[in-house]
Amino acid sequence: MDIGCYRLILMDSALSNLVEGTEDWLTDVLDTDRTCLLFTHVPIDLPETRDYILSVDANRSMTKYVLSGAPDLYRHHLQGRVSHTFTGHLHFTGLLRHNTTQFHLCNTGISMHDPNRDQNSVASAILLEQNGTGLDIQKVTVQ
Repeated sequence: MDIGCYRLILMDSALSNLVEGTEDWLTDVLDTDRTCLLFTHVPIDLPETRDYILSVDANRSMTKYVLSGAPDLYRHHLQGRVSHTFTGHLHFTGLLRHNTTQFHLCNTGISMHDPNRDQNSVASAILLEQNGTGLDIQKVTVQ
């Protein structure tokens, strides 16, 4: 989706892998002068992501909780082309940076007891707003 000077890329990653043809598709959609924002379910597989997840929950399986089926996705396709990624799947929040990309690990609204889930809110959302040539990112939480 192209909105103003941004390209929003919605990528299927629900099974911690990429659907066949995704890498070719990414090559096409990332060939743009627009600022690219990637939205996908499972976090991108990077050392920073793995370290952060394990610092919150040392028992998380990296086979399941990062895009382990596409370990070179960032290096081969996203690096230098995507300014922000927004992911879920972990049920806790985080903000990481690798090179020029910010990684927003988003919480979920699932209501159940898990010591690693953020239990401080009923619901939350991230608002993206174009501000001149920049992007304002704001988290809104209902408690």
